Amino acid sequence: MENQQNETTTKENINADISKLQVVNNDKEEDTIDLGAIFNLLLARIGWIILMGVLVGIVAFVITKFVIVPKYTTSTQILVINENKNAADSAGNAVNFSNIQSSTYLAKDYVYMITSKPVMQQVISELGLQDISYSDLASQISVTTPDDTRILIISVTDENPVKAKQIADSVRENSIEHIQSVIGTDTVRSIDGDIGAVIPTSQSSPNVKRDTILGVLLGIIIACAIIILRYILDDSIKTEEDVHNRIGLSVLVNMPFKNDIEKSLYEDDEEKNSKNKLKLRQNGQVISTNKNVRLDTTISEAYKKLRSNVQFSGRHNRVIGITSTIPNEGKSIIAMNLAFSLSELGKRVIFIDADLRHSVLIGRYKVGRQVKGLTHYLSGVNSFDEIVCETNVKNLHMVFSGIVPPNPSELLESVYFRELVKQLRQAYDYVIIDTPPIGAVIDAAIVGKECDGVLLVIGSGDISYKGVQRTESQLRASGSKIIGVALNKVPMGKAGRGYGGYGGYGNYGNYGEYGNYGSVGKYVENPEKINKKKKIDK
Repeated sequence: MENQQNETTTKENINADISKLQVVNNDKEEDTIDLGAIFNLLLARIGWIILMGVLVGIVAFVITKFVIVPKYTTSTQILVINENKNAADSAGNAVNFSNIQSSTYLAKDYVYMITSKPVMQQVISELGLQDISYSDLASQISVTTPDDTRILIISVTDENPVKAKQIADSVRENSIEHIQSVIGTDTVRSIDGDIGAVIPTSQSSPNVKRDTILGVLLGIIIACAIIILRYILDDSIKTEEDVHNRIGLSVLVNMPFKNDIEKSLYEDDEEKNSKNKLKLRQNGQVISTNKNVRLDTTISEAYKKLRSNVQFSGRHNRVIGITSTIPNEGKSIIAMNLAFSLSELGKRVIFIDADLRHSVLIGRYKVGRQVKGLTHYLSGVNSFDEIVCETNVKNLHMVFSGIVPPNPSELLESVYFRELVKQLRQAYDYVIIDTPPIGAVIDAAIVGKECDGVLLVIGSGDISYKGVQRTESQLRASGSKIIGVALNKVPMGKAGRGYGGYGGYGNYGNYGEYGNYGSVGKYVENPEKINKKKKIDK
């Protein structure tokens, strides 16, 4: 007995160690930068990078060519010698190694003496440069000594090439006089002679060609830095791998991001286009919409994949709640089209719009008349038969949200909603319930606990993984079972601008009837009446 307890304790310790190791690995994984992904991202943005380089190059060209005042540089040279006759060697040579070494040391001292204040003031007085100080003049002059030589090169830079030559010649002559007066011997001589400095014919700065090339390179570097920085700082969910690695949920479908998701297949055929529109009948009244029943082939195939994965998530998952973290992630469109797709299999499906605060379906699909919905039933105003809508889609019924109530959470948490879901589970093969974004209000968690499973819609690039993690925790805390993720707006080919706005949750509206959504349209096609297994009343 004791051995079994020890063995159990050992297994628990091992499992705990494995769990700790997994946590460490997950933390490391979050800190890892995918160089391959960065390379692919830069490659995908190569056009923008090149454009940025060209633009910065153009700016650099304009500035260096037309804004910066060109300057010219000229130079003159002097030689440092040692005329100490006592330093001659026994052979009578006037110049030996000691003299050369001594002259080299003197040259370093002369560099500072050439730009000294007395020399600068003498040059200013000689050339009549009264508008410039000696320190400003000294900043225009540079003195260099080539390695292993006794030569001093005096370079002068000025906006006027002739003036640059005059200053160079004056500095040379006055510095020679100043050095000889300080040292007391003839230790420096001019190399240029009477010719002096040469008047420069080309500007020394700015270098237009060089600066333009550097501008292009700088633009490319800036563009790459911006892209890489955004990639590193961006913690949004974009790919299926992000969902697996950061959230730990399964992706049931990658929904393509297309601008014309509900574009009719028959836009050139008015008759077929009219038949492709969703048509509703409530209490014998015909309700027209602009919703297309059939979608683009690419979108349709994606919904078939979602439909299959929902079916294979478990035979008991028949009441499916659909939610998202924030508005504009496309949950309502996915919920409705999933209901269409399931009905194509011959399944009896009912779609429930449980977004009681700010439903987008009536406004988006321009439902042609005031309709009664879920709030009318839950508040006891109407029976279920009076709010359910038959459609021209075989096997599909719909229930809209109804008027905006003052207490949406209380209505969804009531026993009436709980009993409604229980009865719908018996009457239909699938119940698809669209709920508000859980990051905005708690309603989705209330509905989720009454469902067999919740499908979480994530808009690619719309939400950070931390936000989705909070959503997951909130759903699980309410007792909701998450069956997977529908990753929406995934870029495939040329992307559009999404599926339209969701609207804010700040203003829930007044308790009253819907606005005027248009007149009742002509009922073009009589929908096949669906016999429900069981009538549901309050």
